[in-house]
Parts: sequence; C-alpha cells; structure tokens
Amino acid sequence: MVLNCTAQTWTVTETSIDVQAAVPIEKVTCIQSDSQESQRAATGNLRAGCTGLSPGCSYNVSIWVQDQIVCTEAQSINAPPVTNLQVSPKSTSELAVNWADTPGCVKGYRVSVNDTHIEDINGSVTSTVIEKLDPGCLYIIKVTTIANGNDSTPVYKTGTTIPLPVSDLTVLPKSTTELHVSWSILSGCNTGFIVSYNQTNAESKTVNPDQDSVTLTDLTPRTIYEVTVKTESNGKESSPVSSTGITFPAQVSSLQCSAVSGGYSLSLAWGNPAGRWTVIEVEVSNGDIKKVEECGPVQCETRIDGLSPARYYTLAVTTVSGEKRSFKATSIQCQTDTTGVIVGSLFGILILICLVVFLVLFILRRYPDLRSSSSKDDNALELTCKKIKPIEVSKFADYFHRQQVDSDIGFADEYQSLGAVGTEQTTKAALIPENRGKNRFINVLPYDWCRVKLSAIDGDPFSDYINANFMPGYHTAKEFIATQGPLPSTVEDFWRMAWENQVEAIVMLTNCIENSRVKCEQYWPLDYTPCTYGDISVTMFSEQEQPDWTLRDFTLKHIKSLERHSLRQFHFTAWPDHNVPDNTATFIQFRTVVRKFLDNRERSGPAIVHCSAGVDRTGTLIALDSLLLQIEREKAVGIQSFVKKMRLHRPLMVQTESQYIFLNQCILDTIQGKNNSDPDENIYENMI
Repeated sequence: MVLNCTAQTWTVTETSIDVQAAVPIEKVTCIQSDSQESQRAATGNLRAGCTGLSPGCSYNVSIWVQDQIVCTEAQSINAPPVTNLQVSPKSTSELAVNWADTPGCVKGYRVSVNDTHIEDINGSVTSTVIEKLDPGCLYIIKVTTIANGNDSTPVYKTGTTIPLPVSDLTVLPKSTTELHVSWSILSGCNTGFIVSYNQTNAESKTVNPDQDSVTLTDLTPRTIYEVTVKTESNGKESSPVSSTGITFPAQVSSLQCSAVSGGYSLSLAWGNPAGRWTVIEVEVSNGDIKKVEECGPVQCETRIDGLSPARYYTLAVTTVSGEKRSFKATSIQCQTDTTGVIVGSLFGILILICLVVFLVLFILRRYPDLRSSSSKDDNALELTCKKIKPIEVSKFADYFHRQQVDSDIGFADEYQSLGAVGTEQTTKAALIPENRGKNRFINVLPYDWCRVKLSAIDGDPFSDYINANFMPGYHTAKEFIATQGPLPSTVEDFWRMAWENQVEAIVMLTNCIENSRVKCEQYWPLDYTPCTYGDISVTMFSEQEQPDWTLRDFTLKHIKSLERHSLRQFHFTAWPDHNVPDNTATFIQFRTVVRKFLDNRERSGPAIVHCSAGVDRTGTLIALDSLLLQIEREKAVGIQSFVKKMRLHRPLMVQTESQYIFLNQCILDTIQGKNNSDPDENIYENMI
C-alpha cells in the first residue's frame, strides 16, 4: 500500500508531531538527524504521532501500515519563544537586551527595534546591546527564536534610553524670595524636567519639556540654595546637574527717623531684615555712608552725625550680604533740629536789617548824586543774560591757557556758574512712591518735561517711568537718551525703552563693578544664548574686545509681534568712576568709532548713553560728540553753553570740575591735532 503523505492531516507543536491518515496506522516513526527515534504505537487507529521531541528541530516522519513504510514526510517542530526577556537602559544611546537560554535546535535570535530588523545573534548568546539610539526615547524591542524548523512567535518588550542631562544651568537671584533657574535643552524625547531645591526639606517641581526656565518662589532672603535639575523621560531620569544661587538680602522695613536735639544729628531705626546679612548701609544725601554691622533681635538703630541744622536729608538704607545687595534701597526724608537755627536766624536778620539801613543812609549822604543816577550795571546784566558766544577755533588755545592760570581758576569759575542750572524744574514722576525704587541715586532724578515715557503695561500708570531723559545733540533736540545704569528691577524697562525708541546704539561708559561696588546691572546675555527681558528677546551674536573698549552686536526680537532689529553696544572700559581717563586720545578715538556708526545707521532713533548715574561720564561723551561736530561745521566751539543746555534737560550733566576740564582738554588736543594719525595736520584749525 502506498499513501500520499502530503495529503494527510498533520499537527505540529513545539514537542510533538501528529498525523491523521485515511487508513488505520500501525505506527509512526520520527527520526532526527542524529537517528534518535521517538514513536507511538497506533494499532488500527487513523491518528498517530510522536511526542517528547526537541523544539525547533526537523524530523523525517514515516507512516507504517502492515509492517511497511507507506510514506515518509519531512516535518519541522515549532521553535519556542524566548522567555524572561529584559530590556534596560545602559546609556543615553544604548539599551541592554537579555533573555533566558532556549532549549532545542536553536540556531539564533532575530532582534528588531520598532519593527526594524537590527541583527541576528548566534544561538549560544542570550544578550545584546542596541546602540545609536536617541536619548530618553521609548523603543519597542522584538526578539524571535530562529531554529532549524519553524521560527518562534516574537516576544515584545519596551525600553527607554537614559535622557541627556541639561546644560548651561544658571541660577540667578530675582528678588528676596525668588530665584530664576534656566538651562539649555538638549536633543532627545524628553517628557519634562524635575527641579529640586532646598537642602533641608527637599522640594521639587516638574516643568514641561518645552520650558527651559522656572522661577522658584517663597524662598528665604539671602539664603544659599542648591538647585538640581534632572531631565525626565518615560519614567527615566538623567544624571543630575546642580548649581547654587543666593536670594537677594531682604529690604529693611518700618523705617523711622527723628531729629536729635542740637541740630547736628538724626536718629534712624528700622526692623531687623529677615534672613542673613553682613552689613546695612545708610547712604545720606550729602554723600556720607554709615555702616551698621549689629542689630537687636527685632530692631536696628543708628545715629547719623555731622549734619547741618534745619536741613532736610534723604536717607537710603540698603541691606548687604557679601557681594549681594538688596535690589533696591528703602528711603526716608528727615529734617534735623531747627530750634537753634530759628533763634539764630532771627537775631541775624535783625542785625542784617540794621546794617543795610545804616549802609544805605551812609551812601546816600556821601554820594547824593546816586539818587538820580541810573544803574551802571544794566549793560553788564544784559550781557550776562545773552547767550554765551562760542569761541573761534583759532582763539581756543589762548582761551584755554587763560583759564588754566592760578590752578585752573577760570575753569572753576565757569563750572561753578553752572551749578544751579535747571534745578528749579520739577521731578514729580521720579518722586512718586511707586517709582522711587527705580532710581539708582536719590539726587539724580529726571526732569518731568523731557523724561522718556514708556508705554503703560496693563493699565498700570506707573509702568511708564524710567530714569532717563531725552538729550540734545548737534543735529536734533532728541539725538540721545541719557539714563542710569539699569538696576536688577529695571532691566526689562531698559530693553523696553530701547525697543520703543528704535535704538540701534547703546554707549556704556561704566563697568558693572568698580571698587567692589555694583555700578550697573549686567543687562545683556552672558553668552550667545538668547535671554528674554519682558517682551524683548535679546541674542548676542558677536563680541569684539579691544584694549579700552568692547563692541557687542545684538539681535532684538519682540516675542509677540516677532519683529526684529539689530543693535550695537559700545562699552568703554577705561574710565574710572568720578575721575577722568589717563589721556584724551583714547576717549576721542572711542567717540569717533561711535560717531561713524551713528552716521551710517538705518533708523533715526536716539542713541542710549549711560554710565552709573547717567550724568557724569554720560554728559562728557554727549558734549564731546556735539562739540566736535560744531567745530567741523562752524569752526567755533561753545563748551559752557552746551553743558548748560544739557543741564536744562538732566541734572548734574558733566558732574565734576575735573570732567569739565577734561572736556576742554579733549577739544584743545583735537584742534591742535594731537589725536590725529598725522600729528602735523590740524584738521579743525581755521587758517583764514
């Protein structure tokens, strides 16, 4: 008898082979390549088969009928799937995959990632490392057993690589109870960031994956915090990145002032600031500074001596801790005792009246013709009131040397005559309580009539204020903006002013820290990473350092309108505070660099000029630029009249006598050609 094996019904599992035949089967034999045999007797049955076979192996199966092999068929046992499949992260770009050893005729294993075949592995190996993956991403791993027979069904397991840690972690103080934490986001499948802080009771917050900053609130003033940021992705965390930050010292509160009997002292008291501090500075409007190093448990007290009777003084109290200062001072105005002055003044007035009456009677008796004569000083008064005439270039050297005699007495007189110019003008906006903290110095306040007004934010009537004035130049009445160096609380206002006035040039004439004191907040990004100040995003794209100045180029972008424009900062680094540079050549060359840029800019917006207070170095630079243009166009120069003009727009412009003399020296050296590349070429001298 002969059977067609293929036509029979076969059932194959991982350990057995059964056949359903059309005739009664005597027996079935299953022979593997090593001739081992397994069989099952089947007297007169239509179904028979072999059991206990090796998984994944191939067998030659023979059907016996009446002691004869009627047909032989090759059959393959199914390969078993892998067991105990494990997937674990090994690095930011690697996953470790392993499984248990699989019995039977296993040739190897096929590994796929997200249904993409990666590799085939020899049967004696039960692990592999998948490389070149993306950080923090979730992957589906599939492993299939490969056998001599049929491959197994696949087994699936998910795994996530370790996320990349953040970079450029920065922790900066924002207020007495806030720290601003920022970082750079690297590539990968991040699902968020975990920000931890507070060493005693660890607190943390989770940040969305598209955020690269967070503000920590409800902190303690002047406290060091260690801030740790970890990238999170599908339950996996990156290695931590840590940095420390210190909140600003707390401002003083409950400030009280009273006059001390006698008229020469003031008593000052305030609540002990929260948090840690090293010293409390009391700055008096006369320039004195008193330092308080110890306080009571609840209250601090001090006495300010050496004052004048019956005078008002403004006292500004600042908390200092190491290099950190409270982000604004607390101020109060107080008057010294007036009793002695009032009594003394009454006697003085009576004596003065008697002397005047006596003097008038004496003069009239001795010179009776004076009663009918007109004033002989009318012409002199009229001349004084007239505009001060500029000095011709050809005569300037003689004028300069005349002013120099007797220890610069001529310059001193000129400078003193400018002392009261403009001081009668109002500064109401600067003295509003909500605006006082925006002023770096209490004696440098912008005049109301020419102050720079910002657009109001959300209807806040005080958000239009910044300590800045429009200043005249040679060309226009608003050629410059003179302003103070930004405070931490006014940096956003500073950039808002630059944007709203279409500013393309900022001239900075101070260093951020001078003589261990903060003169100006660093208001631009530390590196080439964009920083956002309010609605303005600022990106530095170049920085050129010279021996005496640095040029920085920025791109400004409004985050709502997405409008952009460029801006260049000219940072002069060689001018000491309340002093003058060692020579005029460097400063004149710096002014030339600035002027060339201003003459070639696209927009007509004003240039911002600032130092610390925005009056001394700022006034000198604006005056020098305008006066050199006057020399070029008119062959004459009016230094005193231009400084007077500036002081009508902002107080104390060209603040010291030495700066006024330095300005005159710059003009003389330029006229005499001492700052030209060719020392024999006097480019401004009028030879007619």
